[in-house]
Amino acid sequence: IKGEATITGKPEQPDVKGQLRLVDVDLTTANPKLDFKVKDDVIVLDSSSLLFNKFTIYDRKNNPLVINGRLSTKDYKSFAYNLRLNSDEYYLIDNPDSSGNTLRGSLVVASNVKLVGNEKDTQVDADITIKDATNLTAVSSSDDIELLKSEGIIDFVDPAFWMDTTLLAAGSSFYDSLIASLPDFNLN
Repeated sequence: IKGEATITGKPEQPDVKGQLRLVDVDLTTANPKLDFKVKDDVIVLDSSSLLFNKFTIYDRKNNPLVINGRLSTKDYKSFAYNLRLNSDEYYLIDNPDSSGNTLRGSLVVASNVKLVGNEKDTQVDADITIKDATNLTAVSSSDDIELLKSEGIIDFVDPAFWMDTTLLAAGSSFYDSLIASLPDFNLN
């Protein structure tokens, strides 16, 4: 990772200008195991945003996923984003059958995704196609299968709960306040 930036202004509201160059960067997530590679690309830093201009991430087979757009901020505490992610054939998961991973095989997608929003409201417009090259298996251990069985589980319900309208109103009020506290997330 190489870069050069100039930072001026107050610590609460810095003014950053420059670029961050990623050369031969490999990233791997733990669970599920996903591999990403950036060959040679730049993220532009301006006074209030990170700009992605044809920023390309490659899978293990060198298929590109292209990111365009920006992450914007006024204070570096909260961010807004307007991003597009596009791919024609991207191996999102590519784990050999011999791996010890829960997900084995390949998940190949074509995508056209638009993410717009902030930490409180997100709009996702996505056209994702699972390609014919996909051959994915989810493996579970015998211990996991025991967790899925419901034999012998008894749920005790107080029938008076359903008859007492004050309890229903309290439950509804709790649900409404819970939903109101969550960020908006719109998926198309």
